[in-house]
Amino acid sequence: MSRIGKKTWWFIGGLLALIVTLAAVYEIPWTHADSKQGPLEITKSPFEMKTRTRKDCSLAPWLVTEKLGYFEQEGIKLVYTGETQPALWIPSLLRGDNDVDSGHPNTFGVAIAGGAELTGVVRGGIDPSEDVDPKFRHSGGS
Repeated sequence: MSRIGKKTWWFIGGLLALIVTLAAVYEIPWTHADSKQGPLEITKSPFEMKTRTRKDCSLAPWLVTEKLGYFEQEGIKLVYTGETQPALWIPSLLRGDNDVDSGHPNTFGVAIAGGAELTGVVRGGIDPSEDVDPKFRHSGGS
């Protein structure tokens, strides 16, 4: 203790004791190693989205997205409603048995052209050209 005096050691010790005491009293999060609540934990109940069960290669985008945690990260819980025959995919959406589905754009385009109130979203694609009836283009038509 040649350069640092006894008072300085008491000051440093007292300061450390004060910090530890304040951390214990105010329960600063970094003092609890067993804390179960993380910074990105979803505290609200997830939004349930119903979709049909798939047992072929069309399952891949849904499964990969779910397994990587993207649905959970956005607060979405997929509810699989069972297998549905292809002819009943559109009716299951219109009845409300399923909220979301995937399929060939022509399947949905024909249903929309027939009056079904569906909204289509694609991962990538191009709207039909201007010479095609406007009801088949994303930008409108009635």
